[in-house]
Amino acid sequence: PYTTLFRSDKPIRNLKESELSNYLVIKEDENIISPSRSKTFQISTGQRIPSEYTFSVLVDLSIQKAGKAKIYDAICKLVESAPNGCVYLSFFGDEVTPSVALTKDNVTKFKDSFNKTSENKYFYGALYAKLAEFSKSKAALEESVITSSDYKRNSKISQRAYKNQDKNILFVFAEGYKSPTIEENIAFLEVTEYQKGTTHIVPKVFAFYYTEEGQDADIENVLQGVCNPHVEGHEGKYMPANDMAQVLNDFMEVVNDQMYDYAFVYKA
Repeated sequence: PYTTLFRSDKPIRNLKESELSNYLVIKEDENIISPSRSKTFQISTGQRIPSEYTFSVLVDLSIQKAGKAKIYDAICKLVESAPNGCVYLSFFGDEVTPSVALTKDNVTKFKDSFNKTSENKYFYGALYAKLAEFSKSKAALEESVITSSDYKRNSKISQRAYKNQDKNILFVFAEGYKSPTIEENIAFLEVTEYQKGTTHIVPKVFAFYYTEEGQDADIENVLQGVCNPHVEGHEGKYMPANDMAQVLNDFMEVVNDQMYDYAFVYKA
């Protein structure tokens, strides 16, 4: 079962199996399935994320090399827990790269991509492009984004997004040492205005901001804005930290919230 239980309006974490039985009621043909022919057990490994989710992961190439290596390891754990087709990866720096689907079979091929560095930081265009990729219609300012020569929208993201409009998430890893590069036509206002549109799909944004080496007010304000666009159902979370270990803990906490926690089996 994939569900969130609440006590006093707060989600219940680390629920024991014995406690779960007090909340969980499952019927077959309107008849409650008796405990004598059913079993509930906790799961912690393997494929635990529902296939309806779509995750776009955007990584800032100006994050220090050791930190990017740890982010890669964390993304591998996400891929291991998700069905194929759920996780997409892209980068931003001197340009914005295409979103590529990660699978258990191909994720190791992208390890070297995390070692790349950049002189520029095309931050606003990257956010705008990755938000827009969840929509089938092209956004007004997409042509202004500084992209790689092989860039094109990944149509699989929008196809999946429209089937499950409440299960779309954009993860952003960014740092504050290098300031954003000035971009023509795209800045904070354009990014947040796009999120407020009602005619296209907009994912929830969870931003993990690494601040140990520096903190840029423009980056912080933008990340706060895109995570909380003041649109019902679009609220994500802004999670700054001055320690990379905490950045990764925050990421895994959000991932874990999307996972199956228990399996329920019974004799028919």
